[in-house]
Amino acid sequence: MISLSSNRKPKSFAVGDKVKVQYGLKGPTDKNKLDPYFVGPYVIKQVLDQIHADRLEQWTDSDLTLFPMDEELQPATAPLRHTDAMQAETLPYRIRRYLLRDYSSFPARPVRYWIESNLIDPSQRYFWVDETAVLLEEFLPLEETNGCIPEQGISPTNHNVVQTHKQTAYLQSPCPVMVNTWTSSKLPFQTRRRPQLPPLQTLIGAVVQDLFHLDGHDSPAYYQGVVQNNSNTLYEVLWTDGKRDYYLEEQIRSMLYDPTAYAYNFLN
Repeated sequence: MISLSSNRKPKSFAVGDKVKVQYGLKGPTDKNKLDPYFVGPYVIKQVLDQIHADRLEQWTDSDLTLFPMDEELQPATAPLRHTDAMQAETLPYRIRRYLLRDYSSFPARPVRYWIESNLIDPSQRYFWVDETAVLLEEFLPLEETNGCIPEQGISPTNHNVVQTHKQTAYLQSPCPVMVNTWTSSKLPFQTRRRPQLPPLQTLIGAVVQDLFHLDGHDSPAYYQGVVQNNSNTLYEVLWTDGKRDYYLEEQIRSMLYDPTAYAYNFLN
């Protein structure tokens, strides 16, 4: 991560360095008069090209023998978009909703989630977070009760490793849905209008979703499946648990998975 400037020496930072990040200053209205010029500290966990090194400065911890009051203060840690490699260990936000799951950099990097946080500032409210065991412990029960999250980033290159990950981490076994259900180039809530997804050309290969009441479970759970083929008037659906069921066309259409409804119609 190197900054090139004709007026000063290039900056470089290594993994593990503590840094502060220049805040705002992209326009006359993106920074209030009394807002800090830098936020931090952030710890560099991976060197990326997602933020210019020009906006970084080395973080220096206060000498508490000279400034004892600083021990009681917490440094500002407002999350910046696409700076997950420099996030501090804890950030002052809570996840309100999980909106999209992305595999585009997996397995080189973790699966990530486009989330809505509880931050008041709309420009800071939506950002990416990496998948962790703690995140899955919270999210997977929500997915069972609220419906399956839209997905993107599945490709021929990572198909097999994503399939194994879905079987083992999400317990979608033996037949996880390997379809990019979010096909818009726009992320949820990043445009004034809902993204328009292309209409289905055929029901074969379509993703469906339904709520099932399972024996031995107190609450129903959502399952996804893929329409495999049709014979006469019936369509065959292969569900993630390996079961195969047959439905009329109107039943299939009533179960078609709608990723924009998941993102935009959810009621808190």
